Amino acid sequence: MIAPNGNWLGSEGGAPGLGNSSYALRFGGKPGALAAVFASNKRGNVSLPFGTVLLDPTLIVTLVSTTLPASGRATLGLPIPGSAALVGQILPMQAAVVDLALATITLSRGVEVTVQ
Repeated sequence: MIAPNGNWLGSEGGAPGLGNSSYALRFGGKPGALAAVFASNKRGNVSLPFGTVLLDPTLIVTLVSTTLPASGRATLGLPIPGSAALVGQILPMQAAVVDLALATITLSRGVEVTVQ
């Protein structure tokens, strides 16, 4: 989903089903900007000067951080293991983009992945 600021976070490679080794996250924003994708174990709603963090701030992990290429798009492979214990698990995620030239931080809309 594309946020009003132009940052986005989505997926590719089919549904997040057990054993799907092709599942991946896609994210993007301004070419050359720093970008990161974060995940948590549940949703949050924390307003900050640069946007709303939609992840639980008590447990946020960084899945990837990178400089966006000229295309402004990047991909993170996120293969889904074949463990039946994962079925129904929900993983909320959100991307952040830092534009060093403008000294700004912008956030994507939140995405939730439910393992099938």
